[in-house]
Amino acid sequence: MRVLPFAILHLDAPSFEGLARDIMANAVVTHGHPRALLGAVATGYLQWFALRLERTLEYGELVDTLLDNVRFWSPMPDIDSCWSGWLHKAEVSTPATLRFGKR
Repeated sequence: MRVLPFAILHLDAPSFEGLARDIMANAVVTHGHPRALLGAVATGYLQWFALRLERTLEYGELVDTLLDNVRFWSPMPDIDSCWSGWLHKAEVSTPATLRFGKR
């Protein structure tokens, strides 16, 4: 819901990068939790994809699209121009089991 306006704003963008950056810059303020950030970006990717379609979605297509395009939506967007040092601060204050990129 919170990322839909960003997907609409970037509707005509040739790539997902700018949208991912805007979503992440917003989500670190409103959510902050690593899983919520990932969910926001994944949701934004699917909204961007669906809004650009000029045909009816097939059954299961959103799930398939998300899985087939992980390389586009999963990289951590660089938002240091908005929130300098945010990742370091998040990692310091987050338990090791929840840190970005760690399992």
